[in-house]
Amino acid sequence: MEPLSKILIIDSQPTVRLALRRFLESEQHECVAAATLEEGLQLGESWDLAIIDESTLGPTPFETALLAAGRDRTLVTGPAPKAADFESSAGYLSKPLDYTQMGKKVREVLSLRAAAPGPEPGSREPVTLPLSSGSVPAGTMLSASAAMAETKRQIERLAPHEIPVLITGESGTGKELVAQALHEQSPRASQPFVAIHCGAIPPDLLESELFGHEKGSFTDAHRSKPGKFELAGKGTILLDEIGEMPLELQAKLLRVLQEREMERVGGVRSIPVHARVLAATNRDLREQVAQGRFREDLRHRIDVARVHLPPLRDREDDVELLAAALASRYAREYSRTIRGFSDHARRQLNAHAWPGNVRELENVLRRAIVLSDSDVLRELPIDTAVEPSSAVLEDHLDAFVAQAIGRGESAEMVRRNLLELLDGVLNRHPPD
Repeated sequence: MEPLSKILIIDSQPTVRLALRRFLESEQHECVAAATLEEGLQLGESWDLAIIDESTLGPTPFETALLAAGRDRTLVTGPAPKAADFESSAGYLSKPLDYTQMGKKVREVLSLRAAAPGPEPGSREPVTLPLSSGSVPAGTMLSASAAMAETKRQIERLAPHEIPVLITGESGTGKELVAQALHEQSPRASQPFVAIHCGAIPPDLLESELFGHEKGSFTDAHRSKPGKFELAGKGTILLDEIGEMPLELQAKLLRVLQEREMERVGGVRSIPVHARVLAATNRDLREQVAQGRFREDLRHRIDVARVHLPPLRDREDDVELLAAALASRYAREYSRTIRGFSDHARRQLNAHAWPGNVRELENVLRRAIVLSDSDVLRELPIDTAVEPSSAVLEDHLDAFVAQAIGRGESAEMVRRNLLELLDGVLNRHPPD
């Protein structure tokens, strides 16, 4: 007899896993059991239903983002007081389990899904990467990669202290999220977090945005306005892309950081500065100093400690994790029902180099969700126009090497040097 459905069981207690499996198999279901979410997801199957003990979810969004069957196909088990935390799932079953109730609930969920109107024929391929089960709190670093492990350790070490921190990384890697994590894990977490992008505001307005202005201090100053430093209060202020700040304003910022006080534009009253100052940049500030574009004394003031955020191409283990969480967020934002990614879309996620980092991934997922005519993301609209194929690059390399041989140069040396150059152009310096 064909099984009625495929069910994944995740529970850390072997006796519970065994009992659940025997019961569900007696109900003619096909079952697979695992002790952890990671083990269950490594099975690489598509499930009609997952029964997951809430203790295996853990406190981190990394685990909760990977509910094996999607919210409407997940039954959560655990102590009754926790039931309210999982209202968005298909149901919650209190332990110790009542197997009569369990069988009734399983049949109810499966019958509801079978009766639900489905998409057009051929569009309901298996979901190999389900979406996140919920939103990610501010300051949460979604990561499972070794490349991010040191970054997370640095955040944990630096967050409790008042030391200035410079956050470095390519454009689109999520430097503001690092700043939020430093804030959320600090004693200032209950106070405001304020960010300002120093390169996105015209130079003649940036001073007013940072320090505020008094009424009548310039043509359009029809009323007094506090700046970002005042709004941050005793919280944290992030000076994002500080390398874009004009030199004349750098001098004023240096004074504020040294004296811990400021004046509004057009003001005469000194205002104390209590906020912790974080800065972020995608530029090499030492090089900026050498070119006369950044003050050396200001660099020393903000670059006391440093957190580096690796590019997404060095975080291969994070791509699917981030995609699941981001797609879940945008599906809610655009009121779309999206269960997850097809196997083809999953291969696209892992094959692309993501030169625009997390920001590019966000944009691709937004477009995919808006354009999708299915509850499964089957094709991702990834723009590969700026990425020459490996075959084309190889042809060019072979021609270059042939010419080098004609000049008596070492073919292997020329090839290696050119590969390093191409790697730098295509990967290490992606467009902002």
